[in-house]
Amino acid sequence: MITHSLPFTEATMCEVMRRSAIVPLGLLHTALEDIPFESFIIPKGTYMLCSIYSILHDEDYWGDPETFRPERFLSSDGTTFRKDERMIPFFFGKRSCPGESLALLEYFLFFTGIVQNFEFSLRNPKIIPDITPRAGFILQPPKEELYIRKRTATQIS
Repeated sequence: MITHSLPFTEATMCEVMRRSAIVPLGLLHTALEDIPFESFIIPKGTYMLCSIYSILHDEDYWGDPETFRPERFLSSDGTTFRKDERMIPFFFGKRSCPGESLALLEYFLFFTGIVQNFEFSLRNPKIIPDITPRAGFILQPPKEELYIRKRTATQIS
């Protein structure tokens, strides 16, 4: 993904993208010819959408898709980031997002900068917030009050 020296950071970033799946559906595509699929024929001209959310939350594949578990993207010994073919938040193939590499780089810089410089806490840490996204063209996170505090120099080192 971005770096080979921070595997848990990369795994956490992947798990955030898998769990949140901001864009639940890929873009609308059209079959350019008749396409055989299993025992069906998808006729030429058919409009198709891919449910990225369904792939990233497939219980048969992920086991516990609603559980935040970055370890699913690490090698068995936890030392290496492991790509997963079903991790497709930017779609896949010829139709994948052309800005994926730039987005991942910016996400890495933003994520690591925030984690290194700030502490986050809930208003009431005894109550686990409901993180079910609000539906729409893009999935929005639920509203939640967070306290953000800048780390001091001694906390960073």
